[in-house]
Amino acid sequence: MHPSYPSTHGTHETHETRAAANVGKKPFRLAYAYVALAHAVLLILQPILAGISLQGSDAALDLHYYNGMAIMTVAVLQIVAALLWWKPGGGGTRGISVSAVLLVLELAQFVLGSNEVYSVHLPLGILTLVDAVMAARLGYRSTRSTPRAPRGRSAGRLHS
Repeated sequence: MHPSYPSTHGTHETHETRAAANVGKKPFRLAYAYVALAHAVLLILQPILAGISLQGSDAALDLHYYNGMAIMTVAVLQIVAALLWWKPGGGGTRGISVSAVLLVLELAQFVLGSNEVYSVHLPLGILTLVDAVMAARLGYRSTRSTPRAPRGRSAGRLHS
């Protein structure tokens, strides 16, 4: 038995069998990744539209509002994608929690922005954008089925 591939109940689990098991899971992870990326792009547009509206463009302010509505719609889709990645896809629950926090932040953003509470709306927007980038990054992470080699200074040393 190879040390990188531990055996389960006396059967060898190889890289090929692990890869075959992950084939059905990849579409769910990719769906989450694409939705989370679209979500992050829409969020990146928000401060741009807000800045243009400060120049006196009413159209940009309207777009900021409608983009906010689209963001919340995509947030719900992202939660659905995270749930599918988790249960049938076999992924973890982190996508669900990050996406749920994102939706709550965006609902707060909508209420604060609509009520012109900009002293909270602007800093919360930064936090929301950071969470969206984390969510998008989560979907594109490597899904290695084999353990990684040690990194850092002690990677090449033998320990006794």
